[in-house]
Amino acid sequence: MKFLIKIEYILNKIIIVILEGISSKISDATPNKVKTFITKSKTNAYQKRDLIQKKIKDSANQSKLWAKEKVTQTKTRAEDIKKKTNTTINKAKTYDWKSLNASKISAIIAAILVPYATKLKSSIVSLKPSTIIGFTVTGMAVGLSSITIYNESKNIEEKINEGKVREPSSISDTMDKNAWTRSRYRNYKQKRLSLSSVSMPIYIKNRQGMQSIKIDFTFISSNRYIAQYFKKPQNEFRLRDRINKTVEPVIPSFPMEPEGKRIIKDKIKAEMNILLKEMKIEGEISEIYIDNILNG
Repeated sequence: MKFLIKIEYILNKIIIVILEGISSKISDATPNKVKTFITKSKTNAYQKRDLIQKKIKDSANQSKLWAKEKVTQTKTRAEDIKKKTNTTINKAKTYDWKSLNASKISAIIAAILVPYATKLKSSIVSLKPSTIIGFTVTGMAVGLSSITIYNESKNIEEKINEGKVREPSSISDTMDKNAWTRSRYRNYKQKRLSLSSVSMPIYIKNRQGMQSIKIDFTFISSNRYIAQYFKKPQNEFRLRDRINKTVEPVIPSFPMEPEGKRIIKDKIKAEMNILLKEMKIEGEISEIYIDNILNG
């Protein structure tokens, strides 16, 4: 084992010597210009790296200083504004407002308005005489036209209404008072609702069981809220379920007869009114109209 380690050590040493010899040969064979160029390139690269790092640090430091200055300036301005505001508030609190009189108020208003009045005066003075005359003539023309139009309109209205006396608004004995009352059909569309394909059981002996027929009917309620209530799907299904469960099975030909239709209408009406009472809904079903009857 020690022998192998010695051999490995000797081989490594030989390889190192060979590589150093090759490196020295390559170095000797390389022209001096190339060596100088490589050396300068490395030096320049290191210098540029150091310069870039320095610029980054300087820029960061300058940014920090600028930010600090801005923060300081902002704080200073805020403090100045705060001081001025407090000074103004203190002056307002300590000022004797009772001492204000008409002359002081007039002086304050004059101090505010005088600069604007001076500017307006200078603007008017700078206008040409022809311009001033033009404005004056235009204003007079507009004023006279407005007065003329008003007078003419008033005269026309007086001529139209001449000899006419407006009678008081009232209902005479000869008028039909019912014509002026609200119609009881005003909410007719809101009070009605149509249901289609409502299942109703029928009994067929030959089929040994119950089948069903489909009825389309329309009901009219005493108020519009009942119809609006059963427009909701969950309430409509409750109504359908009620009719399907409470109506007794009949023979198929019974609903087709006039007497059968009348009985079915009365049964549907009665069950719907019972359902309204159970649900504590005010109102009732006043009419039921059967639209179609289909064998299910």
